[in-house]
Amino acid sequence: MKVFEFAASLERLLPLSWAYDWDNCGLVVGSRSSQVDRVAVALEADLGSIRWAAENQCSLLVVHHPPIFKPMSRIVDDAVGYPIIDAIRLGVSIYVCHTNWDVAPFGASVVLGKSLGLCGMVPLEARGEWGLGVMGDIDPDDPFKIMWRAKASWGLSWARVEGSRDAVGRVAICAGSGGDIWPLALEAGAELLITADVKYHSIRDANSSGLVLGVVDHGEMEWATMDALSTFLRGLGVETLVAPRAEIPGVFL
Repeated sequence: MKVFEFAASLERLLPLSWAYDWDNCGLVVGSRSSQVDRVAVALEADLGSIRWAAENQCSLLVVHHPPIFKPMSRIVDDAVGYPIIDAIRLGVSIYVCHTNWDVAPFGASVVLGKSLGLCGMVPLEARGEWGLGVMGDIDPDDPFKIMWRAKASWGLSWARVEGSRDAVGRVAICAGSGGDIWPLALEAGAELLITADVKYHSIRDANSSGLVLGVVDHGEMEWATMDALSTFLRGLGVETLVAPRAEIPGVFL
């Protein structure tokens, strides 16, 4: 299978039209005519995942976060450009499934919702065949206990609960950066919203409105969906491998 054939098969099931206009999905680095016998999956196209793909004979790396997002006036051997140079040097093409994976009916938030045991899931905001985020029901429980389950199920190093309720039974999830969608979750009847990248004032406003927030790490939350993305890609008839998860940079004191 060639890269362009793989991309065509993938885009029939995960259309680029589902992605937001500001996004950069699809093939972003590499040759459309390259042969694909094995695919690597990772959250980011960094030096580690690119070299791991090459070492494991994966000529295509499928990632969630675009390595090229804003227009670039030059590609040189700096922090942004060197991974792209390295990918080309090693013969690893890079394909991005970003917001089209986020909003898919089998995508990131749905995967996380199923792993937490949500029932009757619906999107928070309709888009394409599904939409942004999910909301579903769970046996009412202490929000701290629910977040402990999420932490264990998703392999998180930390989780934070903002706000308090004796029990919550209607839970919303938005994979990745969902700090601005708390009004949608509240309007939909959610009692707990689990997401990442929530600003101070959003926390205050959400809590004042009666919504409890479960705040987690953006990358760790989305890494928890990479196995599901790999399984989905395997359905296209190509062997897929998930690259080792990169550690969160920095140290918590």
